[in-house]
Amino acid sequence: MLLQNLRKQTGQGVVEYALLLAFVVGIGLLLTDSGLGNSIQQVYARVAAALGGDSGGEKTYAQALAEYGQMSMSDLRNIDNADRIALDRAALMNLTRHFLGMTKAELKSILHQNPDARTDKPGLLLFDYDVVKTGDEEPNGAVVIRNRYNGGNEPDANLMVDWLQGNSGTEGNTYFDSNRQANTRYFFSDDTISPNGVFSNSNTPSGAHSSTVRANFTFDSEGRVDSVTTTVYRNIQNSQGKWERDKCEGLQDITVTK
Repeated sequence: MLLQNLRKQTGQGVVEYALLLAFVVGIGLLLTDSGLGNSIQQVYARVAAALGGDSGGEKTYAQALAEYGQMSMSDLRNIDNADRIALDRAALMNLTRHFLGMTKAELKSILHQNPDARTDKPGLLLFDYDVVKTGDEEPNGAVVIRNRYNGGNEPDANLMVDWLQGNSGTEGNTYFDSNRQANTRYFFSDDTISPNGVFSNSNTPSGAHSSTVRANFTFDSEGRVDSVTTTVYRNIQNSQGKWERDKCEGLQDITVTK
């Protein structure tokens, strides 16, 4: 009797597995025929790229930095902006994960800003730079960005660039010369590579816009960072001397948590 029950249960398990497999295959064929399959594959690829895993040919941020860092703006815009936004988001998540678990004192020592002084938007400053040259100014021209660090109330830009790449920051790398300039861009999407600000706001004042990465932090009951929300802005002073800020497409409210 026991043997008969065991055979019956085993047989049921095989049948159930076969039915489930057939169902999954059928859904896969349905999605492919409807065109949804390609969309799902694209979403998977971009998420995998952001996580730095096997993305079916999609670039990780480190790979993109080597290929796109010195590419002219006009050539860079031939690459799908959605893919470039995904790379920028991956870099920002690399950067902000380093702050998770820090105390307010540790945060202040790195950012040179009081975490309690600015809890509203646009948040504490992580990285601040100008696009000086796009690589299109002359044949075989160089890309140049300039760190706006004034030595007073901003974090070490070299450390921030290390963290963007997923490095520990203990390597002692130097990315900016004595004039605070670098021949590599660290963001690739459309709204971050032009000196003239975002594309989406035709009403923004003309002229050179700075780029800033700003973050808001929340803390757990022990006073340690438990979430970081980051946004990239393009900024310019208007004729009244007030700063106007536009959020960069796809680089808004990017949150990492413990």
